Amino acid sequence: MLDAIELLKRYASTSGKSRYYEATDTVPLDGVVPKSWRPAVIDDRGHVERIPYELCVLVALRNAIRRRAVFIDDARRWRDPDHDLPADFCQRRRIPAVVWVCVGVIPQLGVGVIPQFCGEAGR
Repeated sequence: MLDAIELLKRYASTSGKSRYYEATDTVPLDGVVPKSWRPAVIDDRGHVERIPYELCVLVALRNAIRRRAVFIDDARRWRDPDHDLPADFCQRRRIPAVVWVCVGVIPQLGVGVIPQFCGEAGR
């Protein structure tokens, strides 16, 4: 993904009349261009067309931001997800969620929501 964005940056200042990327450029396709789009992005001679490729990069970037695989510095909504975690997350995450439900730490779910999994924790 990041290599694809770097390629777009390199070509941002070039003429829009160049339809294809140079043959010497490494154009990352995996994880960027879906298989269903490959015929529209790559022509019969193996050249990568800029406009459909750039669309694929932007869609892949949008999807990565939405699933927080990529985050944006100084953005509140799309920031680093580690900043959203409680300070003691690393210590508490080893405790199974079922135990938390059974002892009532998650009150919106209620105590004993899943009684068959509670065992000793629910008593």
